[in-house]
Formats: sequence, structure tokens, C-alpha cells
Amino acid sequence: MSKPNELTLANIGGGGLAEDVSRELRRVCENIADPNCKTDAKRSIKIDLKIKPDAKGQTATVTYEVKTSMPGPQPGSTTAWIAMHENKLGLFQMDLRQNELPFNKEPVVTEIVPVGQQPKVAQMPATKIAPPPDAS
Repeated sequence: MSKPNELTLANIGGGGLAEDVSRELRRVCENIADPNCKTDAKRSIKIDLKIKPDAKGQTATVTYEVKTSMPGPQPGSTTAWIAMHENKLGLFQMDLRQNELPFNKEPVVTEIVPVGQQPKVAQMPATKIAPPPDAS
């Protein structure tokens, strides 16, 4: 006769409990890495095991549930302008009464310099400055 397998956290539900805990640990890590969530807030993972024996006390039904408590995104805010546009009242990202700023339509290309190197600077030819006229 082979050795009986005792029930452990690793084999409850055919390994389903361990998979659920691993999945929730990944979710907690993703939540910590989310820039919209408070990084120093506490997170928790709760494992709830319920064991219900039968009337004769010979078998039991074991149910499990894994619950995670994590902070949600931090509240944000923005400014919106209320204005009429095309005969409709709405919220807008800019004040429609102001003109748009005249930015360059063409992209500007600049030299990319590796860290530690100095950008190339054009050398101007030396010029002689005339001395001021004598005030005598």
C-alpha cells in the first residue's frame, strides 16, 4: 500500500489554492508598480479555508477562497473650461476664447550627445576689440 497523501496548502484543490495565491501575489506586485496607486499603502491577501465534515464525521468538504485587499487608483483632478462650441455647451481642455499658440509646424532636430560627452560648439574667430578713443 502506498503512503497516503496528507492534505497540505500546496495540494488543496489539486494545487488550485497555491495557484490562486500566486496569482494574487502577482496582482499585488502589479498594484504596487502602478504609478496611479499609492506605493506605501498596505496590501493584504487572505486565505479562507472552511472545513465541513459530513454527518458521520468520516469525510469533509474543504472549500477555499483567496481575497486580496489593495488600494485603488489615487483620485486625480484637472481643469476644464465650460464653453459653447458649435451651439453645444461642453467641457474643453483649453479656453476656447484664447487663440492657439503658434508653435513650429516642422520638428526641430537637435544633436543627441552620449552621457559624459560635451556637445559640439562652433568656434567663433577671434576678434580684436579696438581700444576706446582717448578722452584728451
